[in-house]
Amino acid sequence: MRWSTYLQIFCVALVFVVGAQGDAAKPECSQNQPQGTDDRLKTLRSHLAQDSNNIHAYIIPAGDAHQSEYIAPYSMRRKFISGFTGSAGTAIVTRTKAALWTDGRYFLQGADELDCNWILMKAGLPTTPSQTTWLNQELPAGANVGADPFLLSINSWSSYEKALATAGHKMIPISENLVDKVWLDKPSRPDAALIAMENFYTGRSWKSKIDELRGQLRAKGTFAIIVPALDNVAWLLNLRGDDVPYNPVFFSYVIVTLDTIELYIDESKVKPANIRTHLELDNCANPHCITVKPYNQILTGIKAISDGNPTGKIWLSPRTSSFAIYNQVKPEQRYLEPSPISLTKAMKNDVERQRMRETYIQESALYCQFMAWLSKEIKSRPANLTEMSADKYMENMRWNAFKDFKGLSFATISAVGPNGAIIHYKASKKSDTKLDPDQIYLLDAGGQYLGGTTDTTRTWKFTPGTAYERECFTRVLMGQIDLARAVWPEGTHGRVIDIFARQPLYQAGLQYRHGTGHGIGIFLNVHEGPGRIASGVPRYYEKPLAPGMFFSDEPGYYEAGKFGIRLETVVMVKKAKTPYNYEGMQFLDFEVITFVPIDIINLIDLKLMSKEQRVWLNKYNSDIRTKVGPYLKERKWDEGYNWMLEYTKPIPITDEQPPNGNSAYSSSNTVAIALVTATLMMIVNYFNRH
Repeated sequence: MRWSTYLQIFCVALVFVVGAQGDAAKPECSQNQPQGTDDRLKTLRSHLAQDSNNIHAYIIPAGDAHQSEYIAPYSMRRKFISGFTGSAGTAIVTRTKAALWTDGRYFLQGADELDCNWILMKAGLPTTPSQTTWLNQELPAGANVGADPFLLSINSWSSYEKALATAGHKMIPISENLVDKVWLDKPSRPDAALIAMENFYTGRSWKSKIDELRGQLRAKGTFAIIVPALDNVAWLLNLRGDDVPYNPVFFSYVIVTLDTIELYIDESKVKPANIRTHLELDNCANPHCITVKPYNQILTGIKAISDGNPTGKIWLSPRTSSFAIYNQVKPEQRYLEPSPISLTKAMKNDVERQRMRETYIQESALYCQFMAWLSKEIKSRPANLTEMSADKYMENMRWNAFKDFKGLSFATISAVGPNGAIIHYKASKKSDTKLDPDQIYLLDAGGQYLGGTTDTTRTWKFTPGTAYERECFTRVLMGQIDLARAVWPEGTHGRVIDIFARQPLYQAGLQYRHGTGHGIGIFLNVHEGPGRIASGVPRYYEKPLAPGMFFSDEPGYYEAGKFGIRLETVVMVKKAKTPYNYEGMQFLDFEVITFVPIDIINLIDLKLMSKEQRVWLNKYNSDIRTKVGPYLKERKWDEGYNWMLEYTKPIPITDEQPPNGNSAYSSSNTVAIALVTATLMMIVNYFNRH
């Protein structure tokens, strides 16, 4: 058997080790019962039939024209047509059927939100057909599949096109979005004010970033780059906005050439004097003069740039550039590679690193003060203490406590008991549940501050946990600690070290269906590439872990109908201090910047933990006292200070080995991790060579 065959078998086993839970599902309800999406689907299908291209199926992605993860209400077409609110998922409507694909984070949510018109496709499970496989099975020969070319990236469009062509089908760009024809009360595009960022927060001027970008263009033999990703535009120009919930970005495009800068944006946004001064619009000096053009003229602008230099290469990011943009550039001019901005933005400079450290100290202190309040309130079991009221109380604390707070960084996950098993649960009036001290409570919350973006998850119980709950929680904690303690050679991708977080769970036959770590922006997107910590087949845009990158360290465990456990601590990649440097090799490790206590009172089982893990936890708790304690005192948050002291007491360090075979954790388990890591490194090398 060829090595490539072994590789495929290994990858499939790695991805699908969680096992199958069924490929597709329809909600349990009567087909005779009126459904919420009846009229919308009927109207959409009428447009399919009437379209001049004779469309047999229509693809409705979750994103917007900028391939954003979080989108403004006016872009939520998939939510409108299907009723599904998860951030990841694609809907496909044929003339007779409607299906929605989403990943393991949203299986429970999808089953709850979709009505009987929809088939829930559980993407990633072995027996779930891919979107194109399903279309090839469902459609008549030679069918046309339509989509809005602005809503699919170059890569996505190409993937659909190639797969559908194998069955004789065609992808057809539909210039007028068909869902918009159905959505008669669609909101308008936001037009919020911009924020000019000072060097105190950014560490460098926007002009220096332009200069660096132009150097990268020259190095690749290109003369221009199209920048459609909203966070890349915001970072490049040292501006922030408020057009998209939770992400401080604004609707715009930038085209940078070797001697020009064009900003496509609603003119009203750049009228304020401070913004004009920041961008030097009225007093510029070449080559840093910015020409402002209407947002909707981006395609016209791209064509003009392309026609103006017919032999020059234009840099397009296959992941963030839409197929509509791609079509405006002549084939011989296209240079396809991930945007260099993404990597530069991810590797924070010294100023940004310090602002993030400071931001996480105040965030950690707020978390302590909130938990002190919650721990006291829940003892009396008040009827009005619910998931939503706790969420709102914490948000109000942020607004009242911090002048630099600009809003939440994502919708808070405040989840009690079974709701915690829904990985991206969002409490609603329908689902809002009273907080119960006898049930596990998961709180995943974060904020946007001028100095950084925060994301912290802790799991609590306010009465002693069961033996099983303690074991699950402790294994999640062990994984988080082991990843935080990891050391690896420079050039290593996050997928290689992901196993450290999962190994303690794997030992007990447990698993979680989400990545272990995502990148985090600086007062930007809470999910940021191009690095990530996740198992499975690598994504083409992934970059190795590098100093200055911030990641979440967030293993978890979830049982449907029972509870959810997740612990999320933010870490920063830095150069490791090792006694040796093999052949001059640089090694890297993590600096922890989140300092929120762990539930060592009701949910920990010390017998499972190795001595090294307990030492790490004691050091972490000591750091909380040293770093967060003075801030709590300064704010006169005495309740939070006293609560913090209670949850950071030293735990016993003993050489007594845990029972049931766990005594081998520090030795044989390390070997097991090393073996799996070595195998993953072989995969990395294979993909690097092919």
